[in-house]
Amino acid sequence: MKDSIVIGGGLAGLIAANIAARAGLSVTVVEKSKSLGGRARSAVRDQFIFNQGPHALYIRGNLARTLSDLGIKVTGKKGAPRGTYIGRESEFASMPTNVLGLLTHPWFSRKGRVDMIRFYGRAIMGRMNGSALAFELDQIKDAKAKGFASSLVRLSTYNAEPERIVAHAAADQLKLATGGVLYLDGGWQTIVDGLEKSARARGVEFLTGQKVEQIESSRDEVRVHTTERIIESRTAILATDPESENAWLGTKIGSGKKLRAACLDVALDRLPEPDHIFAQDIAEPLYLSVHSASANLGPGQVIHVARYLKEGEEAGEGTKKQLRDFLARFQPGSEDRIVQERFLPDMIVAHDFQDTTEQPGVEIDSAKPLFRAGDWVRGSGMLSDRSAFTAVAAAEKAMARIRAKS
Repeated sequence: MKDSIVIGGGLAGLIAANIAARAGLSVTVVEKSKSLGGRARSAVRDQFIFNQGPHALYIRGNLARTLSDLGIKVTGKKGAPRGTYIGRESEFASMPTNVLGLLTHPWFSRKGRVDMIRFYGRAIMGRMNGSALAFELDQIKDAKAKGFASSLVRLSTYNAEPERIVAHAAADQLKLATGGVLYLDGGWQTIVDGLEKSARARGVEFLTGQKVEQIESSRDEVRVHTTERIIESRTAILATDPESENAWLGTKIGSGKKLRAACLDVALDRLPEPDHIFAQDIAEPLYLSVHSASANLGPGQVIHVARYLKEGEEAGEGTKKQLRDFLARFQPGSEDRIVQERFLPDMIVAHDFQDTTEQPGVEIDSAKPLFRAGDWVRGSGMLSDRSAFTAVAAAEKAMARIRAKS
């Protein structure tokens, strides 16, 4: 009998497996896909490395801390403020990156500058505890200033709907962003590969290409039925999505409101405008970043263009054209320099909106040895930082359960 079975081989599952195995537990990871990594996997096309849309590692975030603790090394450069722009319709202007830039920016009215600094100050100083984010943004009356503040929130949370996120959660992300992000050499696949190598060295068993069909559990044991075998374990960590957990356990968790984005990943042989590295539209939820300006991702340049999607919004050819047009506005002539291109119309960013006390905790049932981890589970941080935090917490809960029964 195994000490722990981890269901799901994405970031949360790989981290949970490493934490548990490091403590001496025998661990098996079951992953339905043939490859590990989930949404952290990178693809290689003509020697260009594509993450699944834009990925950045927060330097002060839970994931970076956890990787360091596990001895997983990644390389890359911090995203620099040079060549950053904000856009609106046919206009582009340099993005303000500090208070002086805000106070002198020609796009914003005097009142708008003051309101924006007040908004940012309340966020950094932690004074948004009881309010809704939409209310905080509505205090900025200048349309361009409000649009810029909204774009900063979208950038750090991937959320295009301020009414669906509590202000303090967005404020925490804005504070985290002040520490900067890393764009990784080799893409996020280097994180996946590092975690897999570390786990195998610690004796973790991986069963890929096996779908979990049923989970049985008692106070002291878990039986996991896959398409190929039955695995018995003293604990189980479900590092997957809420829909799968509901199907296996008969629970009714998760809001069903996923964070999504439409992404156009493009490889160019060279940049038509080398100094145009980053852009956000302050009227539309659009983003563009040349990740290869800070990371080795192939023989040319890799650009991620994205639209943050609202609940129920569908992305199709019209969205793809909008992203291409945004790229052409910022990098005119880029259509003649494309080597590879990939459109992801409905990329899941997180399995639930990142707010809140309503999200389920790490412990599934206090009477049973079942735990959960993921970006939709209640905990610290958002996105991959939430996955890392809950993965560590779930592994520690499983370890404590085993110690208590020994």
